[in-house]
Amino acid sequence: MTRLPKVIQLFSEVKDLHMSVDYYCIYIYNKSEENNINENEAILTRKKILVAFLMILVSTVVSCTQMTTMPTTMNPATTQTVDYQAIITATIAKLEEIIAEHGDATEEVLAQPIAAQPTKRVSQEDYGIITSEEYHDVYDTQRDNSTDVTLCEQFEIYVFFIREICAKIEQDSEITLGVAFDIVSDSFGQLRLTLFVVNGFVIIDIDKSMAEYDSHEIYRMGFDETGVFIFDNLNFSRQVGTVDSLELNYSGFIERERFILFNIKDKGYDFKVISDVDDEIIAVSVTYDAGEGIEAPNKTSFIRWHDAETDRRTSITFADDTVVREYYEFFNEHGIWLMYMVPGLENNDTIDVWWSLLDATGWDYVYDDPSNDNETPYVELYKNDERMFLDDSAIVRGDLSQFTCLYLVMSEPITFFTADVLNLSEFGLSFNYTEITPEALEIIRMQDTQAAPGKAFYQGVDLLGDDVESEIMAFIPTDLLAWITDEN
Repeated sequence: MTRLPKVIQLFSEVKDLHMSVDYYCIYIYNKSEENNINENEAILTRKKILVAFLMILVSTVVSCTQMTTMPTTMNPATTQTVDYQAIITATIAKLEEIIAEHGDATEEVLAQPIAAQPTKRVSQEDYGIITSEEYHDVYDTQRDNSTDVTLCEQFEIYVFFIREICAKIEQDSEITLGVAFDIVSDSFGQLRLTLFVVNGFVIIDIDKSMAEYDSHEIYRMGFDETGVFIFDNLNFSRQVGTVDSLELNYSGFIERERFILFNIKDKGYDFKVISDVDDEIIAVSVTYDAGEGIEAPNKTSFIRWHDAETDRRTSITFADDTVVREYYEFFNEHGIWLMYMVPGLENNDTIDVWWSLLDATGWDYVYDDPSNDNETPYVELYKNDERMFLDDSAIVRGDLSQFTCLYLVMSEPITFFTADVLNLSEFGLSFNYTEITPEALEIIRMQDTQAAPGKAFYQGVDLLGDDVESEIMAFIPTDLLAWITDEN
């Protein structure tokens, strides 16, 4: 089994920041549920993580793809007479275009300092009171961007790094393709780079090797013969003189096709593919020999998929062959309108349900205590000037900024969630989605838990199979594999 460096393992826990418009106000609900693929970070956390990772990008950023029209052989030492600066400049422009295309926030908002970005309110004479109309002014015009944010987060990191490298390269008039040279980056310190141009693509090899380790981070960028944008990155290290010490992370993008990310780590692996055509997502994480003791599972599997037809995202965790955790998210065009969570065997009598109050009527306004800081998501819900849920049987979490969300959250035994509770009539409210009943949810749970293993396939690879590591390695294009196999 291959092993990833600790810093790359840390990155793998954060790299897949999937924040839909709703996730801007949902903080980490249960980190243990999504140990490898965490999707419930708030926007402020997102910015802090982005800044932090930009500072350690050279050691941690990973990206990848297998290009269907990619050449099958390559000698990295072979260069071609091509304007590599023009390709790098075009790459930066394309990454910025993708960020703009997939990003909901305007450039003006993104350009503001973090402290200047609105994170709770937009307007109101009584600063603490937020009306239903205020929420809907934003909610009714926003769109779900869970997939978009994933791409933006990754590409913001890429473009920052490539832009800075490009600026340093432009200052050096004596660069020879295929010959290593040193630069000093304002953000990343001293770097040893080698540039190649192969089959019209620019390859930047960052040599991070030390005395005992051969370590490289390799970027490959450009456009294929049909004009499709391709961006690859391979980050690997291995102990000098050994065969089985390879550690790697790999991800990449093919425009109008898909974005793949995977890593092979100690006792397991993570694999994720996001369609650049629709909202289809497949994510699989497997850990072997997790935990200690005779009851510890031999294999823990996390399977997530988003079905564009039903607009439902399902996440299920298995301990060996036993379902231990379930998580269902129901989407509309604006975001998530219901989350239904079965936390696990250790608390299997309790169900957590999150309703979007922006898809419900019967309430008048919320009160957001002005003394709360920007990271406090809790608000109070009012109807006829009386606070609802004074007995703390439910909490309300809300955010109003360039995106908005407002959730009613309850945690109760499964028998509590009758039809009247699920449609909110029990509390004097009316939920827009009356088709959600206990019977309907039970059918969904039964169908999805049975379907989960069959969802863990991509291009013929069984992502729960016995030899997955070698099979997913085959997604790395052979020309990038040349660095790993010492063919260069």
